[in-house]
Amino acid sequence: MQTGEPRNPVQIKGGNLFAMLFELRPTKYYGEDVSVQTLIKDAPHYKFAKLILEAEAKGDDICFEDTDYYKYGMEAIKELGAGGFFGATDAEGMLNRCRDFRDLILDIKKHGVNFPVMIHKGDQDGAYVIRDGHHRAAAIIALGVEDFEVDEHEQTYAEFWKMNRIKHFDDLLINVINKGKSEKYQPLPDGFGEGLKLGRECTDRLEMMRAMLKKENDPQSILDIGACLGYFTRELARDGHNVHAIDINPEYVDAMVRLEFDDPSGAKYHHQDFISEKGEYDYVICLAVMHHTMKEGRGVEGAKALERLTKKGLFIEIGTDSEDWLKGRDINHGELKKLFDQHTTFKNWQYLGRTRWNTRDVYYVSR
Repeated sequence: MQTGEPRNPVQIKGGNLFAMLFELRPTKYYGEDVSVQTLIKDAPHYKFAKLILEAEAKGDDICFEDTDYYKYGMEAIKELGAGGFFGATDAEGMLNRCRDFRDLILDIKKHGVNFPVMIHKGDQDGAYVIRDGHHRAAAIIALGVEDFEVDEHEQTYAEFWKMNRIKHFDDLLINVINKGKSEKYQPLPDGFGEGLKLGRECTDRLEMMRAMLKKENDPQSILDIGACLGYFTRELARDGHNVHAIDINPEYVDAMVRLEFDDPSGAKYHHQDFISEKGEYDYVICLAVMHHTMKEGRGVEGAKALERLTKKGLFIEIGTDSEDWLKGRDINHGELKKLFDQHTTFKNWQYLGRTRWNTRDVYYVSR
């Protein structure tokens, strides 16, 4: 049946072969959709191949628009965006794709496979995921071949998709969030943002907060405002706290959700301006946020929001008017304390320390 020569040949059973689909939908780059659950025999590719072979045996025609494969392709066009589904970007293109697949099936029946199906390295359960050749595999199995030779790739499916998730995360970080700047604003999990310059040293501020939180006997609810890439969120969640991260920038939230998949902590994330945030938390983290809020003329709103959100106290860091971008704007700790004194019940300011990277001071503020 197969004429192509695999570079790393492995004999497999078609019944153990999984399609790169999740609940009959195309897989995405991150999130739960990468969890393959579809045997190739349950995939629309195989069903289409069976229909073609049955129709050819009877001399019948089939309506492509009625097939699961056509419907799957149209869904894939919507899911996958500009690239489309094997070049098909609309209904007519999908009909042409069905015709091409029909011709491939009949050619394989007559001449065999000219290029081997490639699979990912098998997992511990003996299941294999197709890396390349869903259509060829579907045709082979539909023709009744139970055992056939494939080309086994050295990567497992999990390794392959992590590589893709890293690639797409780094593209989001550099080209969308950083506008071309090769920098990571906070430390990232292993593999992500490798080779990028670290923009902010975060471990000192993390240890300042941990020292305060260790005084608590039970896990605390924490809101991380302007969480950026979620470093503090993930680390404190791993300490056992119930941490919720928000950011006004939806791209940062997207980035945090992606990192949570590969570096799970149990934290929650959503896109929100903290002034509009609902709920009440034991502690609030507000690092390098309030000077932006004050600069925008929303200082009073921001201070009142922090008071509403916080049961016990907040960790706060603010830029100083000695920084070039804040010079002449009267934004410093003195202005922030004055703002809190006038508009909130926050009265107690405990100095926690100074950051190593930019000499900003960090405080714990409570009523």
